[in-house]
Amino acid sequence: MGKRIIISGITDSRNNGCWAMAESTMALFKRHIPEVEFFYLTDERSRDAERLAANGRIFFYMPWTVLNIPKVRFLYAYICATAICFNLFLMRYLGVNIFFQNYCRTFREADLVIDLSGDSISTDYGDYSVFFQILPLLCAHIIGKPYVFYAQSIGPFKKGWLYALVKFILRRASLITAREEITVALLKEQGIESNVKLTNDSAFLLEATSVDMTCIKQEFSLSDNKRYIAVSMSGLIGSYLKDESMMPKEFSKVMAALLDDLIERYDMEIIFIPHVMKKGVDDVSASQQVVGHMRYQGRVTVMNKDYNGAQFKAVIGMCECLIACRMHAAIAAVSQCVPTLILAYNHKTHGIIGRALEMQDLIIDIRDIDIETFKEQIRQKAAHLIENTDMLKNKLSQPVNKAKEKSEQNFYLCRELMKW
Repeated sequence: MGKRIIISGITDSRNNGCWAMAESTMALFKRHIPEVEFFYLTDERSRDAERLAANGRIFFYMPWTVLNIPKVRFLYAYICATAICFNLFLMRYLGVNIFFQNYCRTFREADLVIDLSGDSISTDYGDYSVFFQILPLLCAHIIGKPYVFYAQSIGPFKKGWLYALVKFILRRASLITAREEITVALLKEQGIESNVKLTNDSAFLLEATSVDMTCIKQEFSLSDNKRYIAVSMSGLIGSYLKDESMMPKEFSKVMAALLDDLIERYDMEIIFIPHVMKKGVDDVSASQQVVGHMRYQGRVTVMNKDYNGAQFKAVIGMCECLIACRMHAAIAAVSQCVPTLILAYNHKTHGIIGRALEMQDLIIDIRDIDIETFKEQIRQKAAHLIENTDMLKNKLSQPVNKAKEKSEQNFYLCRELMKW
């Protein structure tokens, strides 16, 4: 019988960063262990079973996601979590399976649980989110299965029962692979280091699609004879802007003025890449807000189709550079040696793009910046990006190869753990 691996931690693959982490991880394992089966834990209302469909992938669902009434679902989720944990104790010690039988049976029969939460286990997210990110790992611990935090940015931490539980689960993990050094340091501060290995984000290994590019180019009138700047906006960017002068509307106006200026100065076209297309977190709307303030709207394309991460990566690959608010859009670019200016809102960007790829000069941390400083920095850095693309591509080549090697290490560490 082949090995059975549970994939957890992906909230919805319509976030193409999530799609890229999941797809690249499962493809890497399949390449080395063709007979492996993946049991993919997802939301009942997501399109993951469609967007990630392939042989050897079986989808099962978080029971509380059958409800779509927020306040009722909130309470029902905690009831489900309690019942599931109690049932797993019964299964382990008495062989009894009463509540949520399929969910619990899947954990009992798994050989390994891999968590792909990315950066979700940190104070950047609410307590509800953090608890339900770690719940599958708590389930694995209760039923006695090995579990791995796979290629993640974890922390910072805060006080309270939830983060005490988080640290308990982290300490007992069979393996934690951190995708940057800042996470390693944050974990070490908590006394968590013996099970921690430094690797890199799994999405560095994602292959850009070549099959669909002719149709994509035709649909959006993209030409190989034009020079393009890719832009990745974020529907969540406003929640990270803390300075009173730097409000979402003003941010959109600054971005619009910047792109108009780049079109004028360098005779280039703009392609907006909406990396997240979930209801309530829609990068298409964020892109259109910027376009609404632009003068050269006729030289702008907003890719408003629900493509996957490999398709968007191929589009980014035909551009000369990227200006990104989304880190996995940035990884899609730099992994192809496409120079990237990225706006950071937590430590993952500084660790993965800044330190590991030696691109700290092309990062602007937007958390506490004022509007005038932001205008000056983004004008200077965007000009540097476009005027030095060849130099920056050459500079990226060696660090990107190392990053891909470290991404591969995630698999080998898991294989060693499971004695495959």
